[in-house]
Amino acid sequence: GVSDGLGMGNNGRAAIITRGLAEISKLAEAKGGNPMTMLSLAGVGDLMLTCTAQMSRNYTVGYRLGKGETLQQIQESMNEVAEGVKTAYSVHFLAKELGISVPICNQVYEVLYNDRSLEDALSNLLDREAGDEMTEIHAICSLPVGPLGGPNFSTRSGWESTG
Repeated sequence: GVSDGLGMGNNGRAAIITRGLAEISKLAEAKGGNPMTMLSLAGVGDLMLTCTAQMSRNYTVGYRLGKGETLQQIQESMNEVAEGVKTAYSVHFLAKELGISVPICNQVYEVLYNDRSLEDALSNLLDREAGDEMTEIHAICSLPVGPLGGPNFSTRSGWESTG
């Protein structure tokens, strides 16, 4: 929602979603979850909906922050709870406890709880060295990487049927 509120366009939104997927995949694995879950409807499916659906409460909070409203103004005017606000708090401290780098989650926390400006948060993210999110996701999920950077399905490693 923030990227739409700031007018960053589809490419900006896609970059945030892609990098965010890598972050939540690392957290899931660190807590003993199956990282492949993050590539399912429960992971990327929910992430896409939360990040793009105008009816999403979390999207709405982000969009309105991007348009210049404060979190307090937004929360006072909403009849529903945007669970992502409290989740951002929990994720920030969980990642810190686990020693996991989650730069997007950390910047969201800083905006929501420490009044960091969106401009500063974006600057902190853009100043980071570019990473290869797909390599991170493949490593987490133990998928072999194909010649174009996607999964190498020709080996079917990890994809065999159990039944």
